[in-house]
Amino acid sequence: MNLPKTEWLSPAAALCSALLLLLWMLRYIRVMKPRRGTLEWIRRADRGSFPPFSLQPLRAKGWIVLAASLLLGLGKAMLNTEFVFEGQTLAIAVTVGQSLVCALLLLLLFGAPVPAFCGTLLITAAGSPSLLLLLIALLLLLSLSCRDLLRQLGLLIPALFLLFLFVGCGFPSLVLMVSYFVLHLLCAGLREPRPKPGVLVSLLLLMVVTAAVFAVSSVLYRPFGTTMAEAILTEGKRLIEWKPAWLPHTSLPALLTALLIPVLLLQARLLRNTGWLFAALAALFGLQMALCGHPELSCLGGITALTATFAGADRRGGRIWALVTTALLTVCIFIF
Repeated sequence: MNLPKTEWLSPAAALCSALLLLLWMLRYIRVMKPRRGTLEWIRRADRGSFPPFSLQPLRAKGWIVLAASLLLGLGKAMLNTEFVFEGQTLAIAVTVGQSLVCALLLLLLFGAPVPAFCGTLLITAAGSPSLLLLLIALLLLLSLSCRDLLRQLGLLIPALFLLFLFVGCGFPSLVLMVSYFVLHLLCAGLREPRPKPGVLVSLLLLMVVTAAVFAVSSVLYRPFGTTMAEAILTEGKRLIEWKPAWLPHTSLPALLTALLIPVLLLQARLLRNTGWLFAALAALFGLQMALCGHPELSCLGGITALTATFAGADRRGGRIWALVTTALLTVCIFIF
């Protein structure tokens, strides 16, 4: 859907988005502030360790959100095709699938139905990452939640093949894999207060498997007449080559991440919430993707972090504010 635009409309939408996010952050900090004398206020003074990372179960309201995300994706597909359905079956199915996987990712991370729908709406409005990227993110998330190394590898290997074969071996792929290894160490450290030597062995094995998948994918797509060593070397150079880029349409996700990182880290530290810690790292990852000129992953990281704040404030009187912020941001995104 093409909206009429003037020269001042896009900057005005960006400025309005910044103001909305600032107001939401102020409201979020106020909502999350515990009252003196309550159990939560006392618990802050007696801080324990972070709980191990685990995915949230899908409950009845979560399934309703998944059904609503199908309708949301269908609506976005209708706008994209301008209500012309003939010959657009695949495009519609992909758009619907994008919204569905977005909702599933946010539900598994935070377990809050209304915030998950808000995040899905924002990601869908901003132009969802491709279904392939979302499936890769889902496989990596499921892999991180596994305590058994064989199951973790069983999810990681197909994610790597999808990443290297169909997405590419550029610098964003390297950032994604480094982030995965960092999160793996974080998950292992949360499960084991005193990490055993096996943690480092498992990390080394994951890195070896990643290198092997990268080598195989490089050889499969090597140009005719190129040796295997030359193909791996060429793709390896592409993997570590960073060309700073700042595309105009990445500024909104970058703004999201810049505002949310310190807030989420502070709340994660005060309340010992592992989900917020992951969301802060997702925001940092999204900011790096903006610097790489990768708007899709930048958008996913930034809005995932924003959804974390919605989830935190959902049962503390901040739901209405989150819904209003989502609605206004959605309008700004369409204009932007």
